[in-house]
Amino acid sequence: MGKRISKEAIESIVKKALSRGNKTLAEVASENGVGLSSLTRWIKSCQIQKCGKIPDRAEQFRHLQAVAGLDETAIGAYCRQHGIYSMQLKEWEKDFMQPVSPDQKFKAEISALRKRNAELERELRRKEKALAEAAALLVLKKKRMRSGGKTGTLDSSIRPATCD
Repeated sequence: MGKRISKEAIESIVKKALSRGNKTLAEVASENGVGLSSLTRWIKSCQIQKCGKIPDRAEQFRHLQAVAGLDETAIGAYCRQHGIYSMQLKEWEKDFMQPVSPDQKFKAEISALRKRNAELERELRRKEKALAEAAALLVLKKKRMRSGGKTGTLDSSIRPATCD
């Protein structure tokens, strides 16, 4: 098992990685004695916690304006400084370039709601069947009790075989 690293140390290493200049993530990871996969996981986790949400459209647009006309290395430095990825910039640019129709906007949400509705309907049918079965068993039990029968077995004349 690996060694435990404090949250403060992780935050420090992530800050170093985000402001690394020309160094690669692998170099930053080896300098700090951590694995590359751990470092990338920490960076993603830190960005999720830091942002907590996807930037709104206005913030996305400001980022796109800031990197307009920059070369790849300058864009990389900007992204590290602001805690975003260059692929996010490309996705945001693509989103801004295509018109948004109401159908596209709500398509994923409608699909998710339909799936959830189907799950709930299946669960409801299952529970209705279980309730009907429980009610039928209760009715049978009450009928036996009224007729003076025992509650242990359905047929009291059936006895287990004994060895003589």
